[in-house]
Amino acid sequence: MRVQLAQQAQDLLGKSDLVIITERVDDVALLIGQMVKMGEVYAWPQDLMRCDATPIAGAHEVAAGGLLQCGQRKEEPTRPQSKVMRGSLDPLGMPLATNVLSGERADEGLDIPSIERMRSGLCKTGLLFVGACKRSALDIRASRARPQDWYLSPLPLTGATAEAREAWISEGVTQGASGALAQIFRPNDRGQEVLAAQGYAFERRCGAQGSQEAWTERVLVVRSPLPTHHQAAGWEKRLAPAETARAALTPPRGRGQRQITATAGLLEAIDRVRTAHRVEGWHSVI
Repeated sequence: MRVQLAQQAQDLLGKSDLVIITERVDDVALLIGQMVKMGEVYAWPQDLMRCDATPIAGAHEVAAGGLLQCGQRKEEPTRPQSKVMRGSLDPLGMPLATNVLSGERADEGLDIPSIERMRSGLCKTGLLFVGACKRSALDIRASRARPQDWYLSPLPLTGATAEAREAWISEGVTQGASGALAQIFRPNDRGQEVLAAQGYAFERRCGAQGSQEAWTERVLVVRSPLPTHHQAAGWEKRLAPAETARAALTPPRGRGQRQITATAGLLEAIDRVRTAHRVEGWHSVI
């Protein structure tokens, strides 16, 4: 059904008419009335979007070509699942585009169709799309740069990012020593202004593979003190029992004390201790 909108609804939706698929005509008037009412009561920002995919697993039978398939879910890989790809207004969480897909599909390739659906519904450019590491794929970033939109997502620690990380951290340490890092302060639960993050930014040119188009993106290198303190405390808590377990592998000679004499066996036992206590990289064997 194609509905001609009144001027008030046109201003809200950015469209002169609206196509609605429904089995009841009464739903049309209710839907449009609610949309106009929401626009009057709440001045919702429409510039920040978020995309995310969620697998849903359950006890179901798998049918060829069906919606429920065994897929990529790490926690329950043997259970049939479907996948919901949702794009929403952030931070409100209001859904703008929802795609339900079969569970065997990977997340790659699902973002761009959802993003395009949100853009077509809002009829504007200059939107900021926020997402997790998977939203940092080069083709997704390129799809946002072409219509002059913006994107914000953490870079995965792979490829060129993994190679450049040490240099980026070293530059941050250098700038920190000279007091050149930008700092962000926020009030804590006691109302005190505390350092929430510090870092620096730089620009670089990017281009999608097989395309002549290129764009400039900003890379933010940020350090947050609070998670760092929690991580350090966790390391200290795990290191003490790990060191005790490692020392127990080579006890002093004496009655009832059993030592590992083979070097290969000792190294394997130490590796097991590291893995069990999650302290890989914090012990060295000389």
